[in-house]
Amino acid sequence: MSANHQHKARTLDQEVIHLSDKTRGKAFVLHWGWLLVLFMRVIGVVWLARSLDHWSDILLPADSIFDTASSEEIPALIVLFAITDMMAGVGLWLASPWGGVLWIVAVTFEAVLTFILPALFSMPNLTLLLDLVLMLLYFCLNWLASVEKEAA
Repeated sequence: MSANHQHKARTLDQEVIHLSDKTRGKAFVLHWGWLLVLFMRVIGVVWLARSLDHWSDILLPADSIFDTASSEEIPALIVLFAITDMMAGVGLWLASPWGGVLWIVAVTFEAVLTFILPALFSMPNLTLLLDLVLMLLYFCLNWLASVEKEAA
């Protein structure tokens, strides 16, 4: 076995998301792993945009959030979400497992804060519902990609 073939075999075993190349020369077949990567990249761009929106509230405010906030927790939450959304967006774009985990933690934290402390932090119900649907879609795509990888 050549060194190149050993390296390729080792790399395929270590991949988290494996995009099969068994379809060369055949008609295009849509794989769940490919859809998962596409989904993660699209959501990564959306979360990077959300993060930039948070950063614009911090760096370019019409009124300083640190002066006009009714409590000290609101600016801290904006900074927290600016950082976690940016990290989750980058991780999702890279299609890495830690990006998906960080994204789920950030979405869950935002939803929990909305229900527990609505006076301090609130999100529109439509946004919460969309986040929940996106999380369920992520779990489904992740499961289908892992089943596909096991079958390959």
